[in-house]
Amino acid sequence: MNEAQTYLRRTWPFLLFNSLSIMQQNVGSLERGIRILLGATLAALLVGRNLLPPALQLWVAALVVPVALVLLGTGILGYCPLYALFGLNTHHPPRV
Repeated sequence: MNEAQTYLRRTWPFLLFNSLSIMQQNVGSLERGIRILLGATLAALLVGRNLLPPALQLWVAALVVPVALVLLGTGILGYCPLYALFGLNTHHPPRV
């Protein structure tokens, strides 16, 4: 095993989440917090959906679950595929 392979074996988890060009963070920290907060709030609404009439419960779940998952996922990862598609970037690396 050469030196490059040894390096990759030790550091692949960090490279996977921090250095892949297709997954570079493009969501800023404030926006990430807002997305996580909104996603968690929508997920909490699912717990309270029993207050709705039974006919609406399925519709609420069908609409809320995907939105909550997308908000939580993009907030946690700091990466939004739509931002990448349109060339948007609200993430600013810290200045040194």
